[in-house]
Amino acid sequence: MFINLFKSLRRHGVPVTFNEWLLLQKALSENLADSSLTRFYYLARAIMVKTEAHFDKFDQAFLECFGHIERRHLLQAFFNRPQQLFIRLDMTEAFQE
Repeated sequence: MFINLFKSLRRHGVPVTFNEWLLLQKALSENLADSSLTRFYYLARAIMVKTEAHFDKFDQAFLECFGHIERRHLLQAFFNRPQQLFIRLDMTEAFQE
């Protein structure tokens, strides 16, 4: 599972090992990310990144693998509840006609 993230981390120069990969799989099997992309991000980063010098590389690899999920989520929220999204963005005048 999530082999694309492992490969992307390696491509971006993050020295991730197979043991760290197995530890992430174990953490996921125990539901430590709680089905949240944000929690998964921090969990994976905590397990797979050894030094702060690799945080940017991790971010690039993570965005490469999962960036489309957040964008699709925002787009879906807009189409399902556009008025609520505009209220959050303080753009309510668009719905006052």
